[in-house]
Amino acid sequence: RAIQHLNSAVRYDAVSPRALVNRGRVFIARNDPVMAEDDFNRAVDLDQKDASTLLNRGMYLFVHGAKDKSLQDFDGALVAEPDNAYAAIWRYLAAAELTDKESAKQSLDKTVKEQKETTSWPWPVALAIAGQSSAED
Repeated sequence: RAIQHLNSAVRYDAVSPRALVNRGRVFIARNDPVMAEDDFNRAVDLDQKDASTLLNRGMYLFVHGAKDKSLQDFDGALVAEPDNAYAAIWRYLAAAELTDKESAKQSLDKTVKEQKETTSWPWPVALAIAGQSSAED
């Protein structure tokens, strides 16, 4: 039923990256990765600078083994929205898989230090990964 509603949303506003991302997420939940990837790619084609769109496709790519491509999407999400903690954390995960964990941690540490506010979720997770706080903090 969700797919029917999202199909209608996509038909109604064929240039809406948000509708495509939402439908792509439902396709993931329904275990239809081909359709999900198509929707995420179409969403990015419509708006290559939207942090949420890039983050969603990046997460999809990461989980499906395309870590190098996911890293590019996470980088793009952080350019579009430098205070996006989710993009920072996912970028760390991809970089740690592709390079070495210390380089990935240094990059995350730099991103964390550039933030004005790091108390809201999920910044505490990023702080812990970067070694700037403990899990107990």
